[in-house]
Amino acid sequence: TNRTTFADESGKEEQDKIQSAMVIMNYEGRIMGIAGALGPKTGNRVLSYATGGDPRNPGSSIKPLSVYTPAIEGDYFYWSTRIPNYGITLSDGSVWPKNYGGYTGDITDLRTLPQALAPSLNTVPARMIQTMGTSYCYAFLRDRFHLTTLDPADNDFAPLAIGDMAHGVSPLDMAAAYAVFGNGGLYYTPYSYYEVRDADDKVILKPDEEGQRSISEGTADVMNHMLQTPVTYSNGTANGYGVKGFTTFAKTGTSSDNYDKWMVGGTPYYVCATWVGYKTRQAININLFGTYPAAKVFKYVMNEVHDGLEEKEFEYSSDSVRRAYCTVSGMLASSKCASTNTGWYKIDNLPGTCSICGYSSPSLPDDPDDKPEVRF
Repeated sequence: TNRTTFADESGKEEQDKIQSAMVIMNYEGRIMGIAGALGPKTGNRVLSYATGGDPRNPGSSIKPLSVYTPAIEGDYFYWSTRIPNYGITLSDGSVWPKNYGGYTGDITDLRTLPQALAPSLNTVPARMIQTMGTSYCYAFLRDRFHLTTLDPADNDFAPLAIGDMAHGVSPLDMAAAYAVFGNGGLYYTPYSYYEVRDADDKVILKPDEEGQRSISEGTADVMNHMLQTPVTYSNGTANGYGVKGFTTFAKTGTSSDNYDKWMVGGTPYYVCATWVGYKTRQAININLFGTYPAAKVFKYVMNEVHDGLEEKEFEYSSDSVRRAYCTVSGMLASSKCASTNTGWYKIDNLPGTCSICGYSSPSLPDDPDDKPEVRF
């Protein structure tokens, strides 16, 4: 609960200083560590930012849950599907949403899913939702990932594509949801106890030890690899914030007006959700705290937690496979494809083989930083 990674705010009252919360879980739902706020604890049953007492908008950290996972699970898109980096046209002729910095994108700039996820583009997820439908994506948040602070108003483009939600989310819910990407697709209700007994020593409450099937093993594998790209790609928003010595999957998030900063991710040992913001909603000064203060907290704490742990890798199922794809068509590469890259696919939903190369001039690889095996 210290402020090690933050700039000095010693001139402010405690209640006016920047806040942070964190939840660390294993992949079976057990809460290994939780911090509800920074500063001295002033009493029992006080406000905890970690458990949902004051949910905050997740920004782009919602995209893996609301867009990319539904896309892979529902067979709407592949890893290598090429989608225009250009928002959707509204009834008034304007284009929405914009990417970071106000850039609307370019209709001719085609991005694969990881190429859109790693730098946290807003345009591509909006287009994906337009194909899948908001109700389908919203149902994933409600029924597959069990976010407890959802509102019916979140069944819309802005909440799903950029995380501009009616109430927001909690680090506890986000950690539990992201855990499915590291355990083969099972959702476990978070818990912090082994069992509860009554006066007669009868067990009346135990954690969910089996878990619920949230997504298929193949989808979990693909999403795990895809979520490594924000850490491994040079333009990834989590680049440089991986856990030292361990493969890390992660996604950052920034809410509107820089009110909230997030980093949610995991290693083969633990999954962690971190939030940074103020008690009274106000913009975070990035000149003072940096662009990714939640990622700094994530890295600092998770490095400490993993210090001395034995080497360990994620376990993947036989339901996913790595294949070369053509960067021109996004289909599986043929012998005629001069420009290829590699991606991860569900074994039961592979793209067809490219049939256009040899008839058109292939471009250079879109992503020279596709190195999913890089470790930190």
